[in-house]
Amino acid sequence: MILLDTCTILWDALEADKLTTEAKQVIERSANELIICDSSLWEIAMLIRKRRLAVDDTIRIYEAGASSLGLPGVGDNTKNSRTVR
Repeated sequence: MILLDTCTILWDALEADKLTTEAKQVIERSANELIICDSSLWEIAMLIRKRRLAVDDTIRIYEAGASSLGLPGVGDNTKNSRTVR
């Protein structure tokens, strides 16, 4: 298992050219064994809240990445989802 830090998560999703070749290879080889810490999710949420990270881009990039890895997309898990108004 590989624990990704916040920068690695963001770079992999939004600016892959910032990752070293070795880092990209490790991520690709470990696609089914990657771990994201709760604090990284909190940091990303704070970046979105402070408008330092665009939500539309984040969702679009996540969906593309999730699809390429065979992971569920944002709207794929309706069991525990709620509509927020």
